[in-house]
This record gives sequence, C-alpha cells and structure tokens, in this order.
Amino acid sequence: MFLYFHGDMKSSLRVLEIQSCNTLEVFDLFQKGHNYEIEHKPWLPNLRKLIVYNCPHLQVQTPLPPSAIFCELLIRAVSTIMEMEGSSMETLKLYKYELPREMMALDDKILAFHNLRDIKYLEISWCTNLTSISFKGLSQFISLKSLKIVECTELFSSDDVPQQTHEDMLTTNDAALPSLESLRIEGCGITGKWLSLMLQHSLTLKELYIDHCPQLKQLKIEEEGKIQSNLLSACEASSAGYLYDASRSSVRASSGYVEDTQTSSAIDGLVHIPLNLRKITIDGCPHLIFDGSRESFAGFTSLEEEVEEDDQENGRCLFPQSLEQLIWSDYSQITLRPCFVGNLTCLKKLKVKSKSLEYLQLDSCRSLEDLEIVFCNHLVSLEGMQSLGTLRSLELFNNFRLESLQLHSCTSLESLEIRYCNSLVSLQGLRSLVNLKHLKIVESAAFYSFSTVENYEPIEGILSHSYELFPALESLEIDDLSPLNMSFCKGLTCLRSLKFTDLDATRLIDEQERLLLLLRSLQELQFKYCWEFVHLHAGLRGLPSLKTLEIIHCNRISGLPKEGLPPSLEELVIDECNDELSEKCRSLATSKLAVKIDGSYVD
Repeated sequence: MFLYFHGDMKSSLRVLEIQSCNTLEVFDLFQKGHNYEIEHKPWLPNLRKLIVYNCPHLQVQTPLPPSAIFCELLIRAVSTIMEMEGSSMETLKLYKYELPREMMALDDKILAFHNLRDIKYLEISWCTNLTSISFKGLSQFISLKSLKIVECTELFSSDDVPQQTHEDMLTTNDAALPSLESLRIEGCGITGKWLSLMLQHSLTLKELYIDHCPQLKQLKIEEEGKIQSNLLSACEASSAGYLYDASRSSVRASSGYVEDTQTSSAIDGLVHIPLNLRKITIDGCPHLIFDGSRESFAGFTSLEEEVEEDDQENGRCLFPQSLEQLIWSDYSQITLRPCFVGNLTCLKKLKVKSKSLEYLQLDSCRSLEDLEIVFCNHLVSLEGMQSLGTLRSLELFNNFRLESLQLHSCTSLESLEIRYCNSLVSLQGLRSLVNLKHLKIVESAAFYSFSTVENYEPIEGILSHSYELFPALESLEIDDLSPLNMSFCKGLTCLRSLKFTDLDATRLIDEQERLLLLLRSLQELQFKYCWEFVHLHAGLRGLPSLKTLEIIHCNRISGLPKEGLPPSLEELVIDECNDELSEKCRSLATSKLAVKIDGSYVD
C-alpha cells in the first residue's frame, strides 16, 4: 500500500493522522521515492499536526517534521525511523527503544533541521544506534536553549572527526549552537574531543551536566578563544590532579601535582572546559582527572554553581567570587574550608555531605544564606558560625557526632531544622533567633531540656529560656512534649502550625492541654507517626483559630474528643489510621468542614 498527496492537497493540509496501518509501506509525498533530492523548504507548509503510529512497515522518504509551524508531532512504532515527539514548536524529543539494526547518523535525510529554527528544548534519548549528529544541521537550531542527550552509547564515541565535520565547523563560524544555555549528557560514550567541539560551538553556554560518560578522561580549563587552537593538537597533561570517583559521585584529589609547564603525551578523552560557565555538575565519570593548578576553579569568573568538588590540602579550597551555589559530596578529607579570591564571596547556598569530614570551617562564607549539612557522620566541629550573619536557613541531618552549635550571630535565621543529631548537647545563642519562623526538631532530644544529673553542666535548650524565645515563630515540628511549658508557649504569639511527630507519650497531661490553649493563633495541628498516642486532648475545641486537623499513622486513636471540634475547623484529614476513627470522622463532613480520609475527600 502506498500513500501519495497531489496538487493543492499538500498546501492546504492542516492535520494528518495515520494509525495502525500494517500494510502501508511507502509515505512519499512527492512520488519520487528514493530518488527524491531534499529541498530545504517545507513539503507540507501548513501542516500543524502529524501523528503516525503503529505502522511497522512504513517508509517515510522525506525528512521530518514536514512544516515549520507544527503544534503536535508524534511518530511512534514505525520501525524504519526513530521515534519523535514534539509540541508547540518549542520541544522536540527523539528516541528509539528497540535494539539497533544498523548504525546511523542524524542528518538532513532524517531530520528537517530547517523546520526547527524555533525549537528551544531538544532531547535525544536511548538512540543506541546513533553515531553522530550533523553540525551543519545543528547550526540551524538558532533558538535552541537546552540540549539533553541520554543513553546514546555510540554517539560521538569515536575520536575520529570526519572531514565533513571540519567543513561544517568552518561554515558555522564556531557557533553551531548559537543560543544554547544548558547542555546535559548522561550515560553516553562521547569522547573528550567531541565534547570539546560541542562546547566550542556553544558560546552562550551557562550550565554543563555530565553523568556516567566513561570515555572522558581529563578536564582542562581554557581561557576564551584558546579552545579551538588546542582541540586537535597534542594536549599537555599533569601527572596528577583530581580524580573523579564514579561510585561516590565526587571529585577526589590525588597525592601529587605537576605544573602545567611539564608536558606528557596526549591523553585520550581530554575535555576543554571554557571559563564562562556558571554551573558545572560532573557525576559518575570513573577515569576523569583534572588538569590544572589547585586553584584553577578560581579562574571561573562567571561560575555561580558547582557540584561535587573535593579534597584539597589542609581543607583549603579556593573558588571564584562569583560562585553562588556549592554542593560538596563525599569529601574524603577530615577538614574543609571553602575560600574565595580576594576574600570576597557571593556564595549563598552550601550543601555538604561526607562520611569522612570532621571539621567544617565557614569563616569565609560571609554571604551564605542556605546551609545544609547531611550525613556527616564524623563531624565534630562546625566552626566560623560567627561569620554567618546573613544565614536564613540551616538544616542538620544525620550528623551523629556533632556536639555543639553556636547561633549567636545568626540573627537573620528564619528556618532551623535539626534531625538525628543525637550528640548535640550544647545549643548556644537561641535568644538571638528573633527572626526564626520555622523550627523542626526530630530525634535530637538534647535540644529540649537541660540536664539535672549531678556533675553535669546544664544544657542550654528550650526549657532554659524565658518566653521571649522565638517571638516570630510560625511553624513548629517536634517529637517531644517537654517544650510545652508556660514560658515557652506564652511567647508563641505568631505560631500558625504545630506538628507532633513520633511521640512516645499516650496523651497530653492536663498541664500541657491547658498550655496549648495559649496558642490563640494556631491554624494547623498535626499528629503523625504517634504510634502510642491514644487520646486527643479534650481542650481541642478551645483553639479559636484552628482550621486544619491532621491525624496520620496514629493507629491507636479511636475517636475524637467528646467536647467536639473547634467551630473554626475547615478541614479534617485522617490517613492510615484505624477503621473506627475513619468511620466516625466520615460522618462529620459538611459544607463547612471538608473531611479527607486516606487521600480522598468524603462527598
């Protein structure tokens, strides 16, 4: 079966759908078959929707898409061409999940590059038989901002650069991707030479993400204008530098360093990185080393975010002033001290995750706003907190050996989260947190009370303070009832949300019930994973502003207080509780009270 279009039909066609045509073999709009010579003009100029689905024997003998104004494109289950999916002339996805039959190149015989000038997002995934992409074709993607290549194991996997590619490079004037801002390559066999070529032709690139590309062997930072001259020549390489550890998604320094003036034979997989990038993420490249001085990252004058840099001598690591975000994973040294060129910094966000780190020095991070320290199981000292007057958010998670925390200078802190820091026995400066709005304390019981055991110094915690503590607090999540004392509750005049998580108690004692009534502004109350909790407090009805009550994974609670619920309540949520409680709550649903049980609202 053959499909042809004649005369005015081609110019007037708007929508074309071909589905489940097992006998259709040829789709040739020009009736020229394999002798068709591609012209760079739309062959269905007004077509806006093209769907070809489940036509296993169909041969499409013209490049796709057929027009430059398509709003929907879907090609799937057509064995002779790769699958395509596009929408609104902005997004195009190319993918092929079947095992490859033969190696192929993405050129103008397959893709109508000239019809894709407005494409902004291009993704090429699982094209395991794709070996190359036409640079001349790429140069027609003048609006492309984001390019993502995933699991194309053969794509650019050979260091041999065809003569045609060299010719295409000359015609594209070093800007095959003139608008590209983000390049993401995952699980691909791309070599350093080809990646360097792509970077050379992406003059506006801001973000580079590389994940599990085993052929990449060495990074070399290049000043603007020097990449092209170094690409195809022998590359200088130091005998040691930075080794990327794929299993831990990190970068690790080797023991020695040789100045760049010392040369060696060209290293396969050399990647030339331009200095104008703002964000670099490298993960899972087991053989990658870094060719440059120990302070070379400081040369990135535009760098705003860097992920997973690692292991400098004495913990001192120098970064550019422009760096705004730094994520440090699996650091192998015991000391870490980020430093910045000229002692000036724009660093606003820092995340540290390390099983080896013992000492973290933050005195140089004077612009820091967001600090996250997670899974630092050996961290015993967090130094330089006195420099963090701009800090707004602090999260400590699974830092089992951390014993003390100084918060006197953190007057701008708005969010504090401490979870699973069981050795934290000294919290200093809680009175200084006058702007704190959100507080979450779980499995860090030392925060709550001071020790009365003989021969022990008192631990500064909530119970050791007067009611002036946290005057701006809006949300509180705790796993202990001991903070519910008169001085603490009386000061929480702004509290909107109170969440109890993992309580060991079976109920609130009478004094605690009375104290909860002091929270006149409370709008949300939640009990979650309180396995032993049996009774909700009788004074619940006395909370005048309560709008939401949530009971989640509390299997022993079988009923609500006899006194009833607050008249102000607007939503009651019951999730994964016993059937008796669920049935009682189901009958409470009214036009004023929404009842949600196990994820569904009661009609």
